[in-house]
Amino acid sequence: MNRIARFLLAPLLLPVAALCEGTATPLEDVIDRVLPTFVFIGGGSGVVIREDGTMLTNHHVTEGRLRDAQGQPTILDVMLSGGRPARARMIGTDPVADLSLLRILTDEPMAYAPFADTESIEPGETVFAIGNPFNLGRPSAQPTVTLGEVSANRAIYDNHRDGIMIDAPINPGNSGGPTFNERGEFVGINTTIATRFGIRANTGVGFAIPAHVIRRLLPSLEAGGVIRHADLPAGLQLDPTGAWGSGARIAKIPDGSGAAETGLAVGDVIERIGGLRILSAMDARIRMQSYPSGATVPVRVRTAAGETRETTLHLGDLPPPQSARLGVVLDPASARPTVASLTEGGAAQKAGVQPGDVILRIGRQAVPTGQHLIALLHRMRGGQTVPIVVGRGGEELTLRVTLGSESGDPRIPDPEPSPPPPPDGNE
Repeated sequence: MNRIARFLLAPLLLPVAALCEGTATPLEDVIDRVLPTFVFIGGGSGVVIREDGTMLTNHHVTEGRLRDAQGQPTILDVMLSGGRPARARMIGTDPVADLSLLRILTDEPMAYAPFADTESIEPGETVFAIGNPFNLGRPSAQPTVTLGEVSANRAIYDNHRDGIMIDAPINPGNSGGPTFNERGEFVGINTTIATRFGIRANTGVGFAIPAHVIRRLLPSLEAGGVIRHADLPAGLQLDPTGAWGSGARIAKIPDGSGAAETGLAVGDVIERIGGLRILSAMDARIRMQSYPSGATVPVRVRTAAGETRETTLHLGDLPPPQSARLGVVLDPASARPTVASLTEGGAAQKAGVQPGDVILRIGRQAVPTGQHLIALLHRMRGGQTVPIVVGRGGEELTLRVTLGSESGDPRIPDPEPSPPPPPDGNE
């Protein structure tokens, strides 16, 4: 092992060394306390957040499983940390925030994860992620624990959401699992990683959906069904050309609108939404879209005259996501998003995609599994022209595809792995 490799591995080996010495560290005690909150679900991960068995995972882990053929909430097989099998009923799902809420069917009180105050979390804070990377934890019923730090708060990923960036190693299979702080408080749900060169493995840049955003969405998730999100109030337009860090200047506001009735006017600058500083027009929209549909939020504005005032704003509705259409059917025998067939005249066929191609990236987003591909297309819009990178014959080819706008594509089989898939295939 070279010197660089020894240096990089040293921090990961410290907890193991402490265990070998027979002396548990305070962090190890915390880890032991929260491990029972972990849940294996499909090829991914989940976490119990209430004593009654209410649990969270990613939407892309349970994609297409909200209702069964009879229109009833789907009941999924899960496994608790330690190996005990259980069943969980779907309650609600949120394709935009990538969250699903379920309830484990049990009469016994369950260990659960208490929420952290993530609005005040700072870079450098110690965190650890619990998960099922590459499905390696399921055979032994032992999830993995990886240690790291918060790299950034309110980090933008997937173009429209804010999250917590962490460097604790997370990989495919960690999806839906929890990240905790060193006090054992639930920081967020691990949702995606940044990858390069088509390599579907940790690069030190992972993202978690913050606990405070989850808390805000819980009432809507508990109401059941597919969650809708808020957006700018109808007709309100923000100036996209403002300097970063200067807030969001109102460029247009319709007469007689709800926003106008609050006293807002063209030229006012939105400085805070829900108590958080707003850096730009894009930042304001991201902040509004993190609320459920119908939300009313406190805002602080600076008027054109330089005065500061507080008011409340009734948000508009984000249009329901409609999957961009690629025009492919995926191979059910492959863990990777491998094209089995193409829709005649579809977007992928027009772009030059062929059966047998493995879809590696769309735009700058890696798509390690079919579920990731579905989740990504749900967040895109028909009519977009984007680069698509495919693997073909041992080479990577970059094509350009103009996405269609019909829903229900691509198609892949039941995501529940039984038996567990090989190490390179997971949520």
